Amino acid sequence: MRALVAVDRRRSHRFRLSPSIRYRQALGPTRVGKLDNISGTGLLFHSESPLLEGRRIYVTVPWPYHHEGGCSLQLRIAGVVLRSNDSGTAVKIRSFEFHTVKSLSALPLAAAPLRIQAAI
Repeated sequence: MRALVAVDRRRSHRFRLSPSIRYRQALGPTRVGKLDNISGTGLLFHSESPLLEGRRIYVTVPWPYHHEGGCSLQLRIAGVVLRSNDSGTAVKIRSFEFHTVKSLSALPLAAAPLRIQAAI
């Protein structure tokens, strides 16, 4: 009898990060979640309740590294919810953009889709 081996077929390497993030779906309120992992093409985070699949989502992530001169960075992501359940919300990244911020306590969300396209 052969043992089954789980194979990870993802194309992009996942990086484990666990900061609190802010997110909102189109025309919805801003909410807080907890990032689990991120790659160049997607991210997984945990929210209070499942989100609507197939809907656009905007996510702001405080970035763990600083820009030259010590300025804090945040990553703004526009994407689409692929799945959302008790194990987390998976998002396909459509575009992203880094921004400098004076304080990470003020994490504005993008009001419209962002300009930089994710590398696939």
